[in-house]
Amino acid sequence: MMNVQFPMTKEFRNPNAQPKQANRSFELRHSFDIRHSAFRKIAANLEDRFALSTRAEAAEQIDQFMDVKNLDQVPAFTTKDGSEIRELLAHRNSAIRNQSLAEARLGPGASTQEHFHVKAEEIYFITSGQGRMRIEGETRTVGVGDAIAIPPGQKHKIWNLGSEPLRFLCCCAPAYEHSDTVITEAVQ
Repeated sequence: MMNVQFPMTKEFRNPNAQPKQANRSFELRHSFDIRHSAFRKIAANLEDRFALSTRAEAAEQIDQFMDVKNLDQVPAFTTKDGSEIRELLAHRNSAIRNQSLAEARLGPGASTQEHFHVKAEEIYFITSGQGRMRIEGETRTVGVGDAIAIPPGQKHKIWNLGSEPLRFLCCCAPAYEHSDTVITEAVQ
């Protein structure tokens, strides 16, 4: 069992204390001992996982706990609003539980169907191309570097205005679900 102790002894005096307390001092002693409570279990788990002989081995082991997805390795699917997305991180494919991150693509001249999300708030971040975004009654041209906030319950739609694919990141919290998407216009 790992036995780690960090002894720290300091004497603290409060210079602003009342006269009664001015002569009082107390000693703060910390003896962080992993042998008890929940730290005992954590320490045992870490010992098992990191019983490695070199820093390099330890670094390799730590990398195994990192959750990294590459856009080219993630399968595409079509959302309820008609956009093609690649879900990078969400509860379906990673350790993430309360949000999702995906890249959406719309071909030239394409658009999503107008829709809203009952629970999820959404952020679009344009990474390539130019589009037109409508949230409720407001419409704006959007392009590379623009971030668009879409609160829950707000009807929204995006069009690709360019000759190349419009690509944007979509972050949803809570995570994207077809069941949270309500379509508000017919397919054209």
